[in-house]
Amino acid sequence: MPRDLKAALGGKKPLLAFCAPAALNHWARAHQWGNFKYLQAGNYLRENPEGVTDLEMALEYISAAQRHLAHISDNIVRYMAGGLRAAALPEIAASSEDAESHLPQWGHVLASVGIAIQKLADAGLIPADPGTPWIHFYEEQHQPGELILKEKSK
Repeated sequence: MPRDLKAALGGKKPLLAFCAPAALNHWARAHQWGNFKYLQAGNYLRENPEGVTDLEMALEYISAAQRHLAHISDNIVRYMAGGLRAAALPEIAASSEDAESHLPQWGHVLASVGIAIQKLADAGLIPADPGTPWIHFYEEQHQPGELILKEKSK
């Protein structure tokens, strides 16, 4: 039996350093806004309303993310087309400010998706860490980086 079974199964802790710092900043600011708005840190961790399942709560947060994404894409499309209510500058179109928090919509997208994932993981419906499932599929057949090199050579 391997000495570190978790490592042998590819279950090392995720390398958060691979996450984009700007995205983490936007995500954190949206949570900071939520803490301010609801006067409670981790407000999303509260119990579900009576009769509402974890899947239904996750769907609410997924829908919120979709609304924020729709706002972003609408602003960008309007800018590109020069349409009605188009932003004057590309950075205005790309930032798509949220009307309540005055933050760019991007942080709200990340927060909403993150909360949906946390709700589902806390309910035991998905793993809190999905691990590295690709390793089992590719390590026997390919060397690290081999797949991207094949794509670049096409």
